[in-house]
Amino acid sequence: MISFFLEKYMTIKYTDVANQYASQYLTNQSQEDVFAKIETVLQNTEFYHGTGRYAYEIINESKYEGTSNQAIDILEKILTEGINPNKDLFNDDLFLEASKNTISLSKNRTYAKLYAMLFMDQNQKLDFQFLSQKFLWFMFLFLISKKILFKTSKKILKKSYLKRLEAKNNPKSFDVNLWSSTFRNDNKYRGKSLSLLLNGNSTIHENYPVVLGVKRNQIQTLNLDNQPHFKIFESRTDRSILPENLSHIQVPFKNIDETQSLISKFDLDIPILPFEYLELYNFHLGLSQILEGDC
Repeated sequence: MISFFLEKYMTIKYTDVANQYASQYLTNQSQEDVFAKIETVLQNTEFYHGTGRYAYEIINESKYEGTSNQAIDILEKILTEGINPNKDLFNDDLFLEASKNTISLSKNRTYAKLYAMLFMDQNQKLDFQFLSQKFLWFMFLFLISKKILFKTSKKILKKSYLKRLEAKNNPKSFDVNLWSSTFRNDNKYRGKSLSLLLNGNSTIHENYPVVLGVKRNQIQTLNLDNQPHFKIFESRTDRSILPENLSHIQVPFKNIDETQSLISKFDLDIPILPFEYLELYNFHLGLSQILEGDC
């Protein structure tokens, strides 16, 4: 359980900036109406998938096999084809079929947003953000570590550890440049995976983060019961997620119009929620619900 004092401190720290943002941007609608719309959309959402508007093109079947310096419109591709499974080297630990292609999902939208934020243009930022990327990663990693220490069996830990030792002979498994190659094309974070998570963003000009909500009871996820430390915030599916199965799309406030134009281009009816409104909603929810709840 999140410390009562930490919760109070964060509330006091962000009260003024939250009120300032609300008074500046919620001029044509009440905060209550905005929160009611958010809750209606989220109630129809079971999973979240973090990505970006643009990504460097994958040359073959996987980013681990190389990417080009040509950026493609990922969101447009998703709105026409859906979200398709891709190779993920983490699957070596999760499934007997190490080559299984999957889609990464989370029931916690803040966790999904953290990955999406890695796609933010390195020269841009959200207009309002409750809790920094760095703070949230530390908190999520702490909760995962706690699960590893107290809930994961020694047999599972030993098996995972031995697999990671073997993987050191395969540089791709430990190459953070390959893992981040869809949103960065430089060596700034080579060998610095934690630094990438805490501070990373995209080298693609005008890129922005996107979180896709998936409607309830639309997809079947894979069994991760033997990996409780991984299952705490992540899920996997090996089935494509069609555009009509999306409950909503989250983007920065300043990117709403262009995102709406793209959705209208394909005659889709998908609600858009600005990240900043969700951050304001998070502020009123409180730290405990953001990290430990289904949000």
